[in-house]
Amino acid sequence: MVASLIAHRGTRLVSQLELAMLPPPQPRSTTHRCVPHLDVVAEILDELKRRNLAVTKETYSLSPDGNRFFGVLDTRDELMPDGLGVAIGIRNSHDQTLALGICAGTRVFVCDNLAFTGEVIRYRKHTSRISAVEVVRGAVDQVLDATHREARWLESLKARELNDGVAKSLLIDGLRRGACTAPQLHRIVRSYFVRQPDSSRTAWRLYNSFTDVYKLQPPNLTLVRSRRLNALFQRRVCRN
Repeated sequence: MVASLIAHRGTRLVSQLELAMLPPPQPRSTTHRCVPHLDVVAEILDELKRRNLAVTKETYSLSPDGNRFFGVLDTRDELMPDGLGVAIGIRNSHDQTLALGICAGTRVFVCDNLAFTGEVIRYRKHTSRISAVEVVRGAVDQVLDATHREARWLESLKARELNDGVAKSLLIDGLRRGACTAPQLHRIVRSYFVRQPDSSRTAWRLYNSFTDVYKLQPPNLTLVRSRRLNALFQRRVCRN
C-alpha cells in the first residue's frame, strides 16, 4: 500500500483538532450545500471502523483560508497479504472550488495542485442533494472488491517459482515497459539474485524486489510504475 500526500502551493499540514476549530462553512448560493472537512473525515473513519479496517496513519493539509482540504489515510486489512491494506485519499472545499472527492486503492496519490489519483475515484459536487455517506460508502465498496481481488492475485505469486531465465526476461521486460529505470534495475537484480537465498526465487520475491526500489522515488512515479509492473506480471506470469 502506498498512500501519499504532498502539501505545497500554500497549504499546510494540520491535525483533526485544527479541522474541528474551523468556523462553520457558509453556503455560497441557494443550491450550494457545504460539507465540513471534519464531517468528511468522520464519515470515512466510521466507515472504515464498520468494516474492521484499522487506520495506521492519517495526514491532512489545508489551504490558508481553510476552504480547501486534502487528506490521506493508510489502513491495515487482514484479508490483504503481508500487512497490506486500503489507502484512502480525500479532497473537499467549502467554496465550491473542488468537488468532494475520494480516491481509494493500494496506491493513492493526493496533491494540492489537484493531482488526485487512485484505483477508485468518486466525485460529488456540493449541491443540495450531496451525501458524504453515499460518496464514502460507494468508494469503499468498490475499492474493497478490487483490493481483495488483488490480494488473491498477490498470494498466487508466492506459489509461482521462477527459473533464472524467466526472471531475467521479466527484468528486461520491466525496463522496456517503464516499470523501472536502468539504475533501479541494477538494484532489483542485486536484491533478487544476490541478497536472498536460491530457495525462495518466486514471482512474489521478484515482484517485491521491484517494489522495494519504489520506496526511494516520488509517489507519483510509484503510482505509474507499479501499474506497469502489475500489467507485466499479469500478462507474463499469471497467464503462463
